[in-house]
Amino acid sequence: MITHRRPLGQPRLPYGDGVRAPQVPLPALAWLLGTALAAGLVAAVAPGPLLGRSAAPASGQLAAIVVALAVVAGLTAASATGALRRIPWVLALLLAWVGAAVFPLVLGWVEVDRGAQVGRPTDGYVREVSQVDDEPGRYLRSVAVLQRLEPPEEAPHAGMTHAPGRTLAVRGAQVLGASPGTAAAVLLAIVGGLAVPLLLVAVRSFAGIEPAQDLLPVLVALPGAALAWGSTDVLVAAIAAGVLAWGVTGAARRRGLVSAAGAGLLLGGVALTDYAVVWGVAAALACTYFARRRPLLNLVTAVTALMPLALFSQAGFAWPDGLGAARHALSGRPWAAWVIPSLVALAIAAGPAVVGAAASLRRTAGWPLLVGGAVVVLASIALGLARGGAERAWWPAALLLVTASTATPVDRRHTPWLVGLSGLTAVLLAAFVVPSWVVG
Repeated sequence: MITHRRPLGQPRLPYGDGVRAPQVPLPALAWLLGTALAAGLVAAVAPGPLLGRSAAPASGQLAAIVVALAVVAGLTAASATGALRRIPWVLALLLAWVGAAVFPLVLGWVEVDRGAQVGRPTDGYVREVSQVDDEPGRYLRSVAVLQRLEPPEEAPHAGMTHAPGRTLAVRGAQVLGASPGTAAAVLLAIVGGLAVPLLLVAVRSFAGIEPAQDLLPVLVALPGAALAWGSTDVLVAAIAAGVLAWGVTGAARRRGLVSAAGAGLLLGGVALTDYAVVWGVAAALACTYFARRRPLLNLVTAVTALMPLALFSQAGFAWPDGLGAARHALSGRPWAAWVIPSLVALAIAAGPAVVGAAASLRRTAGWPLLVGGAVVVLASIALGLARGGAERAWWPAALLLVTASTATPVDRRHTPWLVGLSGLTAVLLAAFVVPSWVVG
């Protein structure tokens, strides 16, 4: 009798060979029921709103909602037909960038038509940007002091709870002519959209080109896009994705020292824009180096990552002091009042694909990314940094978790359902929820 064995090291497909027609996957149903139940319980007992305040759709939103649903339908159709597997890889990356930039702007159009302020990308940084002017060194020296003087019981503004790199980036955008408003939102969407193609480059290095192509619509349609659009968290995600793309692909080559050094410099940039994400990105990179038997690259990346921090230290900003100041600014809310709602917000932002993250730990080729996403979540909770604006702050972690959970050969019958449900959730969030960090 002739038997067929799968090649050594190839994971077993969980639901079949991917030839039959699409069918509803259990992860999608589990996510839908689980998040609905958890959100209902949190809304019943939590003192504040889970993701923000609810708002009824306005008549002016109809055109924006139709366009958003058309984008979701297009992503779902591309996933169902496998069209992305039939195009060149470079074109797929370009489409990923365009989709990741356009879809959040369409969702933002839905919110703006309801009356939310389009100037939300930089409203929380106006106070800090006004202090930068032409002397960033003086601003850096004052960051930790200003943060420590804030009463923790007051609601902290956006610039207080993050490393100063975000404020300097907003100031740089203003110098380029992108003042608060539509121009800043478009610029952040374009730069933040780079996170998706860069993560796909890392996925291709881990699992091959076909899983990366299948993952494209999943990442573009994540519900978190409706909560994070226009925030500087998309900038953090793009820099973190650049670290992983550079480091992961470099570790697969014989001469990866230059790539490790470049990834280290970008890792320092992540540290200067976010106090929690840097730990997860560093963990994912370290796991990759050890898995590919390149442990020396850890030293190269660590040394070069310290260079931007040393440069900022010479200018007057000490990173450990900034971390302590951010924790102090967010210390007003008790642990029990924010940790569970924050995790529910993470589950909603990551969409149904995140359900496969835990199940895929033993079989995914991208397990370092899963470790990185988990470390981001643990660091945010342990350091108390997920207390404010969690619905947008989880965006980098959601990207890492979803990327890891699907960076393996899976049954393609399920992917269209994940894309459609994620995109529809994003549209509903944009239509009915004003995130708690938005002014207006």
